[in-house]
Amino acid sequence: MDVLLQLISDPRVLAILSPLLVAVAHKMLKSIPKPLLPILSAVFGSLLAALSGADPVSTGAMSGLAGIGVREIADQATKAVKKATEGN
Repeated sequence: MDVLLQLISDPRVLAILSPLLVAVAHKMLKSIPKPLLPILSAVFGSLLAALSGADPVSTGAMSGLAGIGVREIADQATKAVKKATEGN
């Protein structure tokens, strides 16, 4: 359990977990407005950081927001590849 908490406290792991948790929450609760999703990522990052004992908790919030950037880059790359393959 200690290894898992130590892993979760890593900002790089939080940057991946936060958007995944937001995606799961959005799938389960379709009523969540889309503008709130980035805010939820910061909240989930802070909660995960607090649960893992990371110091400071703001690191979790920043990691959650960084995860939104990573997700957006992946979405844009996927769209660009799809558009390029459709054009040929």
